[in-house]
Amino acid sequence: DAVVLLGASSTDGDSDSLSGSEYLEWRYGQVAGHPTIDLDVEVRLQKCLLRLVGSGAITSAHDCSDGGLAVALAEACIHGNMGFQGEVDVTGRWDVSLFGETPSRVVVSLPMDRLEDLKDAATDENVPYVRLGFVTGRGRFFLPGLMDLSVSTMADRYNRDLESTVCE
Repeated sequence: DAVVLLGASSTDGDSDSLSGSEYLEWRYGQVAGHPTIDLDVEVRLQKCLLRLVGSGAITSAHDCSDGGLAVALAEACIHGNMGFQGEVDVTGRWDVSLFGETPSRVVVSLPMDRLEDLKDAATDENVPYVRLGFVTGRGRFFLPGLMDLSVSTMADRYNRDLESTVCE
């Protein structure tokens, strides 16, 4: 499957996307900023997603709201027990690109032969998109120049930290 980010024209994050983010609180101990949402953009994104789901084009979808793009990709790998091979260069600040929580963004996976369906739906609804990479069965999470982790290690850490949080 191909992996595509709907609702963004690139992985070049705007520093405002860190407003109110998990990353900002974790890394800098701040809960600051004023996240905003453009309801017109959100409506167009949801129409696009409904069309893709209705046609059976997409295999999976995951929003980027809690933790940003990197967390959405990691959670999809963990829950699907699959790997991810990134094909896109992160431009600008990597922390903003990967952990910014800009609204109205969804990571989808779909068979390669359905990419034209996604392109048509996104064009018709005026929803920007960027291809991020592809799903692998290798069990690795790979972003060129930034991350190369085993999905099992990520899953262990994710589940352990979740359990320790819930059990405290």
